[in-house]
Amino acid sequence: MKLALTALSTALLAVSAHAETCTDFKTCSQLMFELKGQRYVWDAKMEEHKFTATPNVEMSKENAELIFTALLDQAGLARLPVGDGKTYRVERNVNLKEISAPVFDASAEHAPVIPMDTWDWVTMRYKLKSADEANVIESMYRLHLPREARMQADENAGLLLVTGTIPMVKQMYVTISAADKPVSSTAKKHYQEWRTGMLKENHAAPAPALRGS
Repeated sequence: MKLALTALSTALLAVSAHAETCTDFKTCSQLMFELKGQRYVWDAKMEEHKFTATPNVEMSKENAELIFTALLDQAGLARLPVGDGKTYRVERNVNLKEISAPVFDASAEHAPVIPMDTWDWVTMRYKLKSADEANVIESMYRLHLPREARMQADENAGLLLVTGTIPMVKQMYVTISAADKPVSSTAKKHYQEWRTGMLKENHAAPAPALRGS
């Protein structure tokens, strides 16, 4: 009974803390439980990661997720929801698959509606105006992504899958939607000629832009 009351008192008093006290994953996960009631599961090796933050940065119930997910990203980690809204598993971001992260649909007319304001990892499933442009846009912009993030083209479905942190995905939506233009029949022909030649020569020559009439 005494232990239960002590734990309850600790949780009630932990309405805020300082980010500098969040020095390692185990300490941070305990703080997230006290502030947000969230639970985390992880590989024991992840406890080796150390976090660094500017002194006197207050970590409250309102900003805890933003700060915690930014610290995870800094360490090359990401959290994924398990299903009940309060439990997450933590993985190395390089191991994440596109469909493992929450998926949000988008198009030129509709930005992805991502409710979280954090550094969580998500996937944007962008529907292009022209399926022929999928590989071209991927080849033009995938090098703009951080090393761990990824972009995958599905030409058959006319989709681009972009996986990374929420701020990065939102920025890539602006870039992709600006490049997403209808493709003319002439441009399609030029692209097909380039693609056929590239496959024959087996090297990645720069793709022609699918623009013009």
